[in-house]
Amino acid sequence: MSERVDPGPAADALMGARRSASGWWRANCPYCLSASGKPDRRQSLGIKPKISFFMCFKCGAKGRLPDALSRSMLEKGPDESPPPIKGPPDGYEPIWTDDVWTSLYLETPRAYLERRGVSRAIAKSSRIGIAVDGRYASRVIVPCLDLDGSTWLGFSARDWTDKQELRYRYPRGMQRAKFLYNQVALYTETDAPVIIVEGVFDALPYWPNAVACLGKPGELHERLMAEASRPIAVCLDGDSWEEGFILSEKLKLEGRQAGYVQLPPCTDPNTVDRAWLMEEAKKCISN
Repeated sequence: MSERVDPGPAADALMGARRSASGWWRANCPYCLSASGKPDRRQSLGIKPKISFFMCFKCGAKGRLPDALSRSMLEKGPDESPPPIKGPPDGYEPIWTDDVWTSLYLETPRAYLERRGVSRAIAKSSRIGIAVDGRYASRVIVPCLDLDGSTWLGFSARDWTDKQELRYRYPRGMQRAKFLYNQVALYTETDAPVIIVEGVFDALPYWPNAVACLGKPGELHERLMAEASRPIAVCLDGDSWEEGFILSEKLKLEGRQAGYVQLPPCTDPNTVDRAWLMEEAKKCISN
């Protein structure tokens, strides 16, 4: 569908809505039936009362709620979603554009991305950029966006030279414990598993079917994963397989179809064979 729709059915659907850990309200989408002929039973409709906006992550229906209804929803409790930051840092340039991707001057960051399994198509889809000067100079900028892709919640700035003291930097005020990188992938309606990894460069080679915790998974991350609409394969770094196993068991207790992949010691999802990992992800779900 992917179009603006009459907000009336969305307002009615709120009678059965629940507030998620991400700050969105979730309800069964009333528009899915007309789009596909099948009713939604996985609460695919996301409602953001703070901005009077709703959208379905299954059929694409979207629109605005009446302000009075949005205000009444906000009165039910504080919005726990992470606050947005100002946006990309000074000096940010999208790397996938013709003039940047083909620039001889920028061959080094381009080669770095390709070495990490990030193609030009993935860079464009995930809106990766670079900074050549300023606070984040000589770093690849990987945006962390909200569910509809319109707002920056933060970014990961990775040194492409491997010479700076800190390999990763994050903007001040970024609340990594409150969201997941590429979190929207959790809500894609499919039987294919989404893999849970630690860092953005573990997720990018498997784009768009990977979600990163921006570190070790925390309690709120687990609550977000428990809202997933698809199977989950936990693929933490090789030395964290026990944590991955425990997380998968917690998700099973929440009613999710989940499993874990034990990577070899001293490896991570970015350094193992990708076809092998995706095959193992499918197997761990079916076991």
